[in-house]
Amino acid sequence: MRYIVGKSTLASITAKALGWEVLDTDAILETRYQMSISRFILTRGYDALRIAESEVLINVLRNNPSERVIACGSRTIELEENRAALRRFRERSLVIHVIRDKSAVTAYVQQHAVQHKNPEEWERLVTLFRECCSFEFASLTVKVPQEVSPEAGANELSVIFKPVENDFFRLLRFIHGVDTNKVPTHQKSYFLPLTYNDVNKAIPHLEELSIGLDLWGIRGDLLASYDPSYLSFQVATLRRHSTLPVIFTVRTKSTMGNYPDVEADNIALQESLASFCQHALRLGIEYVEFQFDYPRAVIESVVSMKGNSSIIGTYIDTKDVCRWEGPEPKQIYDKIVDMGADAAIIAFHAKSFEDNMNLQTFTSSMSSNPIPLVALNLGIEVSPRFSR
Repeated sequence: MRYIVGKSTLASITAKALGWEVLDTDAILETRYQMSISRFILTRGYDALRIAESEVLINVLRNNPSERVIACGSRTIELEENRAALRRFRERSLVIHVIRDKSAVTAYVQQHAVQHKNPEEWERLVTLFRECCSFEFASLTVKVPQEVSPEAGANELSVIFKPVENDFFRLLRFIHGVDTNKVPTHQKSYFLPLTYNDVNKAIPHLEELSIGLDLWGIRGDLLASYDPSYLSFQVATLRRHSTLPVIFTVRTKSTMGNYPDVEADNIALQESLASFCQHALRLGIEYVEFQFDYPRAVIESVVSMKGNSSIIGTYIDTKDVCRWEGPEPKQIYDKIVDMGADAAIIAFHAKSFEDNMNLQTFTSSMSSNPIPLVALNLGIEVSPRFSR
């Protein structure tokens, strides 16, 4: 097993925890040519740098088959041969894309007069890294106290950046199945969907809201942006303030959500929805939900890359045409199983108290089926919900 991690600091943290060697491709290049990256660009040009970086990367990948953590910079992704090498590497090891907040990085490079790419180039490189990575980690900015000098020792800096280290190790534990942070299925659990368009607005209330809670829900369709980077930092923010697992949901307009309904002939929207859900998996979110009426291609593309995430298939009878005593609930459940889900949620409407009794009868008949089922009634006639 090897890692590629996109930031040298996190690469060093990972290597230290594993007892492995860290290989920084920028440092290797500077040692080989006996000059800094900036000096290399000044004397030999940017095109020569890209070729030199590519030679270093290919050599490092070829000659370090195991127990290495490899840190590579943003320029590595520019050449197609490098992207191909990273994709091949991803088939047998991990490539973790580390993303920082653009505004924080921009402020830093302006303050320190560091050469940096324009915003359009930033977005292009981020997109290229996502095409090659196994997972993505959003590294939240940590404010360094003014009294800490630039020459601060490793121990002092380690304490300051401990929250970032904890967040990163949480992702690594999930990836390797050491701690997938799942809720036990044999007991009652409670979850709360956060309907904020920005999770930062919920921070002052999270401690109080989490009392008695087992899971958070992030409604992707209600977020202020469907941009993958926005989702990355929303998830990172929630995780910084809570250890509870997360369910990611995208509700379409036909199921009382805000995301456009995905028609079978709208290929562009299908690809957009699939990419949105796949990115949730790339972030190591514990549970990702798909709707029963998503196009099959979307569902298959999500299920195929679930890893240690659990997939929840959901059917909501928004047209109020299904009944628990009919054949529909079992047919729906079987189709959700066939889609590759790890759990099913089925919601009908109750028009009378008898509908609640029919729900209880149905759940009792489903006690020995292959995946857990949450079955519930909606409407004013609802009595306590039943599930198996």
